[in-house]
Amino acid sequence: MKNQNMNFTKKIIGFVCEKWLMIKHYATEEERLNKLVETEISERNIQKIKLLQFTAILINSVLIFSFAYLFDPVTVMAEKWRNGVILVHLVSAIAVALITVLLIINSKKENPALGTRIIENSFIVYVVSFGFAIIFVDLPRTANIVPFLIVCVVIGAFVLKKPIFIVIQYLVSYVIFFNIIGINEKDAMALITNRVNGFVFVIIGTFMAIILWQSERNNILQKRKINEQQQKLESAAYYDDLTGLINRRKWIEFLNDEFERMKRYKHKSSILSRISSKSIEI
Repeated sequence: MKNQNMNFTKKIIGFVCEKWLMIKHYATEEERLNKLVETEISERNIQKIKLLQFTAILINSVLIFSFAYLFDPVTVMAEKWRNGVILVHLVSAIAVALITVLLIINSKKENPALGTRIIENSFIVYVVSFGFAIIFVDLPRTANIVPFLIVCVVIGAFVLKKPIFIVIQYLVSYVIFFNIIGINEKDAMALITNRVNGFVFVIIGTFMAIILWQSERNNILQKRKINEQQQKLESAAYYDDLTGLINRRKWIEFLNDEFERMKRYKHKSSILSRISSKSIEI
């Protein structure tokens, strides 16, 4: 009986260790693949941020003009609300201008990797701060959770990050939202509803961001694999397997290209022989 218990315990331990090694290997492989594509995804994030900068500048300009000249408040609270909205969009415009300057400086660097990460994180902080500032300004009038929905969509769709960072940024965003939304809310049911809706936004945004990351990562890896296969096919077609030298097909292609250049630019050309060190004019 004791031997049976020992054997059963060993099987359980062996099974657990085997599964643990499988999970560890999978996590290591996932981290390796993530590092392979992280730089390229960051470059694509920067391109998206550049496009969003123009949209943000346009939105800020239109709303500042609208609230400053087209909206006429009739109460003190409405005037405070208008001034708050104008102030938020002015600060937003300044933040967009600073990010634009960072983009210009980073584009001139030989190694922009560090600057790219700074810009990505700065953009996320800007979007989150802007969304919560709008929520805070609207609190005296109504508990507006639409800006938080926009925050969840923008940081998930336009700045792709590794899954662990995605989870962290959404959790931090929700903690801030959870506390801000309850500042002036007196209705307990409305407060619970808004917080639950905010949590739903976070869950949807998290899964959306992870799916987009995985899709982008798989596309990049697939393209790299296709390029590697094309290079292997080209190598097999144009290079000799034994010597590694170019074969007759590649020589003919080189000669045709050179002959076309000779006809186009009307100059002479030559073939240099490494064996005899002689030049043959053609």
